[in-house]
Amino acid sequence: MPNNKSAKSAFQYALQQSYDESANCRGHTLLYQFPSALKWISKGRASKELYTWSKDIVHENPVESESLAAWINEWISRDTQSSLDERQLHDAVLLAQLIPFLPQYIDIETWSQLVTHLLGYMSLVNDLHPKESPLAFAIAAAELPIVLHRYHRPLSDSLVIDHAMKNVIVSLEESLGDDDLPHANMFSDFQEALASWTRMYFACQKAPDVPSCPEDIELLYQRCARNSLLLSRDDHATFCAHARSMPGWKRLRELAVTLAGEPSDKRLLCTRQPKSASRVRSYSKYALPEMSFQSDWSECAVARSSWDLGTAGIYVTYSESMQIEMESANGLIISSVGEPRVSIDGETDSSTLNRISDWSCTSWFNDHEAVYMEFESRFSNDVIVQRQLVMAKDESVVLMADAVISGVEDTLSYS
Repeated sequence: MPNNKSAKSAFQYALQQSYDESANCRGHTLLYQFPSALKWISKGRASKELYTWSKDIVHENPVESESLAAWINEWISRDTQSSLDERQLHDAVLLAQLIPFLPQYIDIETWSQLVTHLLGYMSLVNDLHPKESPLAFAIAAAELPIVLHRYHRPLSDSLVIDHAMKNVIVSLEESLGDDDLPHANMFSDFQEALASWTRMYFACQKAPDVPSCPEDIELLYQRCARNSLLLSRDDHATFCAHARSMPGWKRLRELAVTLAGEPSDKRLLCTRQPKSASRVRSYSKYALPEMSFQSDWSECAVARSSWDLGTAGIYVTYSESMQIEMESANGLIISSVGEPRVSIDGETDSSTLNRISDWSCTSWFNDHEAVYMEFESRFSNDVIVQRQLVMAKDESVVLMADAVISGVEDTLSYS
């Protein structure tokens, strides 16, 4: 250990040790077991070159080291304040999650500069563009020093970790509403955000030298883990997403709920994933959370007849468009209902009306017998379309109807 005890020298020493050993950690880190970055960043959101290199690195294919190092050097040298675009942010997420693998391809100086640059980058993004910073980037950047600490050498600069955790708390508090559900624009990245946060939380729990997670971040983590169960279909896919979940999602969710340690969530996990019962106590005396719920903040509504697998369920997201999914014991029945089309029929022509408002939930009722929900959207010429869904819980029957309301005397066509 160097004699200079300053935070900078201690941090640089930790980076040196991390660089020396990280190449031996492939296959042994949670970062590799759950490589969420490649799932979270679809092709086109990050730079094409970095995306291609990332796939090759994770799958251990040959990589042209000189080109990769030159690209990283150019990326570091950019003026951050003038290049805070979406692609730059997604590049940062991907680079943060690839840090343990990069020592095989770049030198220690470049690697250390990249780590330091990423740690400062998130704070700058949050300060200058708090509404544009993607949640997964905040989590990945906060995860970075903790992953280094957990899997390599003690990281003495605890201020770096504390600062990163505080940024995670701020980002997540802005993303979760009073009902604990995530904002609607977070749905598409929900699984991957939980994957990244689970790695960070696992490192905090297991590394003796890392400061313990503050109580507020533990509570946020519990909420995030619980939502991953609430917002899922029986096949474990996130609702209103026809494609199946990312590989390892069931095991990841089991790890997240186990780390959170909330008894009612553990019972819910064992109900939704029966095979998890052998690894997680069921805590049967604790009540399960409400099966059906609606949130204007999340712009979603969920109706279930039971928590048991193979029962009827309705999942709705609504805003600029509406997506509806229905499932039964035989699996998914409907995924995505088309937008209504309203026209005014005249003697010589037909005029299609424009929708002039987003969908909103205007009525919600839930008791032990049924769930009723009603949504509304306005069209030009003072026309309103209402979409009504009702589910009888005991009979597992779902009814859906649309109503077109208008004060005009013209004949309306609806499809």
